[in-house]
Amino acid sequence: MNISKLTVKSNRYRKNRLTLTVAAVMAALIVLPVFAGSKKQPRQRHVEWKTGANERKADYYYMEAMRQNALGNDDAFFDLLSTAWELDSTDTGPGMTLGYYMMVLGGNSDSVYSKRGYDMVRKHFETHPSDYYGAIFYGMINDRLGNTDESVRVWHTLDSLNPTNPDVQLRYAEALLNVADTASLLKSIDVVNRVQRAEGIDLGLTTHKVRARMSLGDTAGVFAELEEYRLKSPRDPDYYIYTGEVYNAYNMADSARANFDRACSVDSTCGRAFYRRAMYLKDQGDSIGYDRELYKAMLMESLDLDVKLDMLAGFIRDAYTDSLQRPRIERLLDVLVEQNPHEPKVRDLYASYLLALNKPNQ
Repeated sequence: MNISKLTVKSNRYRKNRLTLTVAAVMAALIVLPVFAGSKKQPRQRHVEWKTGANERKADYYYMEAMRQNALGNDDAFFDLLSTAWELDSTDTGPGMTLGYYMMVLGGNSDSVYSKRGYDMVRKHFETHPSDYYGAIFYGMINDRLGNTDESVRVWHTLDSLNPTNPDVQLRYAEALLNVADTASLLKSIDVVNRVQRAEGIDLGLTTHKVRARMSLGDTAGVFAELEEYRLKSPRDPDYYIYTGEVYNAYNMADSARANFDRACSVDSTCGRAFYRRAMYLKDQGDSIGYDRELYKAMLMESLDLDVKLDMLAGFIRDAYTDSLQRPRIERLLDVLVEQNPHEPKVRDLYASYLLALNKPNQ
């Protein structure tokens, strides 16, 4: 049973409730790898500095490094940061930043250099575990590297220092879920229950617990978690979509279909529900039903544009040679243009379709 895709975004926690700290660190994790394209190579110079004012000099170099970073001068930033570290290697804050850049520069080609950078980041966490920014940064690095045991240790430390922070709690619960042994899975559920007691029932929290219970083989627990959420939000179409996915994972096709139908009935404007029912029918080999539901979903403004484009591109590939389907295809393309008059991706798809029919001037 594949449960890796059985997750949905929480209404509060992966979206609205994301703290400024986490958002800032995520931005750093996205932006910093750009530096890997620099031609700057690790410097090999060794300088013996005189004792005395080195700490003040290091502060100056560090502040200038930050200024150069803000200006986008990557090479100057790296040189200045390296000098600050050489002047005062006891200051683990700059060392953490430099260490991450060393990890990026080392990449897969220089494991020794990358490991040295990782150790510098880790040193800051070991020295200053209460540095919220630094600890989250280190935790996310380990999450991305797949260091499951270290991730658990970091997020557990953060959780113990910030016991009422739901973002940290959920990171800790996810790390435990990734370890996947029985004790960790049960602990993960306990952590999510702690969030739920403080914040209330949420579909994102429910999906986490469902994934953990599926990994434990606790089928009764899975459906108990789902029922608990249904009693709280009986008209949430996302709940029925997700429950249909769970039944599908258990190869219970009739129950899956019933939940996808229910999602469409509780909110007839929910494009996601009609899209998921269409994909279910396609998987079941019902091409007529698939075409019908796909057409309904495509006409709904609530469905994400990228999903519509993917669906329509697939439909065009399958049906454009059938002259009887062309009016439907062109109707859908016209609707997308009406709904998104300034979206170039829609017009590009329309143009590609016309070119495939040898109608470039239409």
